[in-house]
Amino acid sequence: MFPPEKLPPEKARLRHVLHLGLLTVFAFALYGEVFAYDSFGPETALYYYYSDGLTFRLALRSFVYVQLMWYRPMTSVLYWAGEQFVGWHNIAGWKLVHFVTVLAALYAIYWLVAACLGGGRIAGLLAAAWFCAQPNVYPGVMEAAGFDFVHIAFTVLCAGIYWRATRASGRRMVALTALAWLCFLVALASKEVVLAVPVYLALVSALAAPGSTQRPGWRREALRLAPFFAVLPLWYLLHFTKVPPGSFPGSGPYRSIANGSMIAANLRKMPLWILRIYAGTGETLGERMHQSNAVNNLAGVAAAVLVSLMWWRRIRMDSRRRLLAALLGWIAVFLALPVYAGGFLWHINLPLVGYSILFGMAAAWAWKAIPSRPWRGFALGVFLIGLAALGRYDLHIELYRGTHALAFRINHSVLSRPPVPADRLGRAPLVYIEDRLGVGGWWYGCYGILFNYTYLRHDIQEVVVPRLAEVPRDLRARWLTHPNAFFFRLDDNFDWRDASAEFRAAVHGGRL
Repeated sequence: MFPPEKLPPEKARLRHVLHLGLLTVFAFALYGEVFAYDSFGPETALYYYYSDGLTFRLALRSFVYVQLMWYRPMTSVLYWAGEQFVGWHNIAGWKLVHFVTVLAALYAIYWLVAACLGGGRIAGLLAAAWFCAQPNVYPGVMEAAGFDFVHIAFTVLCAGIYWRATRASGRRMVALTALAWLCFLVALASKEVVLAVPVYLALVSALAAPGSTQRPGWRREALRLAPFFAVLPLWYLLHFTKVPPGSFPGSGPYRSIANGSMIAANLRKMPLWILRIYAGTGETLGERMHQSNAVNNLAGVAAAVLVSLMWWRRIRMDSRRRLLAALLGWIAVFLALPVYAGGFLWHINLPLVGYSILFGMAAAWAWKAIPSRPWRGFALGVFLIGLAALGRYDLHIELYRGTHALAFRINHSVLSRPPVPADRLGRAPLVYIEDRLGVGGWWYGCYGILFNYTYLRHDIQEVVVPRLAEVPRDLRARWLTHPNAFFFRLDDNFDWRDASAEFRAAVHGGRL
């Protein structure tokens, strides 16, 4: 569909390696604080609980658990693989494992731009760096949970391989299409937003098929698309119909039922987030976006102006018009499900790929317009250093003021300073977790698995309860009759301590 970059000579191949090396250094420099901040997200404990001790055979069996709300069996396989090398309390190690999947997504974006779209190495580097430095990308690493970038890497690979198959014929076309289909299956087993892939590939075929005898015909493209679209009804029948009714209500944060007000809010804010503009937006209705500040919003506006100007000058070429349509189509197609069913900042990760490529190619065109080679090198260095500095600034905001910053504070010392020594817990303890902050059970290890993870035990019964003075009578009675019960609460420094004696005294003293 788009003219490929010519196969480079050996020296140019080495430059690909050098550009990928520079991209890797950039990513590590940007994400450095994540590894130094010894905390984790609420769902880390959840993945420990269901993945600890998993054999490879049991990890593969997760592919048949189609009745689960979230059908993501690739996550089980990846946690099995990670557990072979990283201990469960090695938070930095798990963040590094997740960061490797981010690098895979960055490399895939670079490859798509440089090898499939004819954008060149600099455009690939700038596109991947722009994607890497977006605040919506950070949670996937700093929470050490979910492997949220596998679907991005395999979706990009699927699209790139499918594009290459569009220009191929015979057995090579069949092989490439089959490989793209396998990438689609892996991506779909990683995250549901990938359901939009067949629609996007149909757009690619539509841009490739008509108008020229040199392009593939409609019949061939329809046959190539058939296996991709065949997956959708299978996914619906084998998985979605098995999910318990009411799992995704129209009023919830994730919805299978249309909610007009949320759709309208998402249509207003998500396109701005993709542009890196956060003014006047929030993750929920009426909530101010924590990344909204003058620096971020000005950077987003400046980038949008650059993209608009540089692409406007090049859309006179037919190939550029089709490339622009394909990239804008990427954003629109992959934004549809998040707009309908989501609303959080990280839900724009996949559509952001399209805009990152638009930016990377626009910035590369502007860079190539600089006449002097030394000044081009200087400009590239200034841009990458400035983008890394901006990204680190936003990362600090995300760690300390972002959506999950409260969870990081709740968990910041629980592994190094647990409320009681492990040998004091005894057999099958009952642990009440006081929700002193009144934020709900999800924040405490995803509905009460925090201390299973803290002590690496599966026999701990955890119950998230209201503040000490407000614990209901039936829960008080249950706690008193249990032979091995504890009451854990947060102090003013967000350190966990054992308040069992206080709770028992309050119950017996009639102060509850």
